[in-house]
Amino acid sequence: MCTQQTSVTLSPYKVTFEIDCFRNVTHCFCECPAGAGNKCKHIAALVYYINNEESNSKTNAEQEWGKPSKSAEAKYKKGRTIENLFPRKKPNYSKSEINTTNRIISHKALVNEYKILEIPRILSKMIEKEVKSEVDTECHRCLLDLLNEVEKSVDTDFLNFILTKQNSYDIALPAMIGSYFPLNFNENKFYMNNIVVDSTQIINIFNETKMQSKSKKWTEVRMNRISASIKAHKIKTCKNLSVENQEMLAETLLIEKDLGHQGKMNVSYGNKYESEAIMFYSKMFSNIIILKCGVIIYSQRPWLCASSDGLVIENK
Repeated sequence: MCTQQTSVTLSPYKVTFEIDCFRNVTHCFCECPAGAGNKCKHIAALVYYINNEESNSKTNAEQEWGKPSKSAEAKYKKGRTIENLFPRKKPNYSKSEINTTNRIISHKALVNEYKILEIPRILSKMIEKEVKSEVDTECHRCLLDLLNEVEKSVDTDFLNFILTKQNSYDIALPAMIGSYFPLNFNENKFYMNNIVVDSTQIINIFNETKMQSKSKKWTEVRMNRISASIKAHKIKTCKNLSVENQEMLAETLLIEKDLGHQGKMNVSYGNKYESEAIMFYSKMFSNIIILKCGVIIYSQRPWLCASSDGLVIENK
């Protein structure tokens, strides 16, 4: 910028120039109304200033930040601390609050009166375990075992209902299915031993894979099946239905690919907040029950499966 001498209040003229590696000016431009091009005096003045400026900068001299003015020195003499200059205001406590602040608070008082266990922190969990007796801990463990048995029973009944529904969709299909497509001897053997499952196996797999990604069996069951995930999306978006392309697609579905940085972040985010999301969803509706969900295999087409976050049942 180059300030015009006729007026220091107006905006300065913008001067632009380019230089090469030897500091030679290769191109220049000034926005002043003279329109003198490369011969503009403002360009010359700016170049001269850059090459000949020798005045001291602000950092060449000793800095005096925070130095009080003469009037301030008269008001605030040396030796007085910030605490004395700006004393704290004394809070106005009631008698009950004064008694509360002076007494020592025990762990039980924190738990029973101040509800510290409701604060979601590691310390709260440690205090909770400390307060519980061995009898309480054992009762809690027994109660969890009973709840797991009840949940397993409910899930089994629900899976039986699902299997009945599945079998009613395709009446023409036989009860015990083989393959619907040509397989050689080894392929057919693998299919019958690893893919085909009966109703009992479907229920057992469902109960054994409720931990989903934390369960090794969950990964094994889904590996050789088409699940309601990215595999189904790849099949749906496949446009080239030639035999060669279908075989290539099948190979890509069997190969476990790395999720990449973004994919791993998405999975980590889902694992972190999935349980909280399910709990929040269940609180929104008073007439539903959400069951933990393992892998559900389609009984009549056992190469198909799904693994939802949860099964929502209306509580009538």
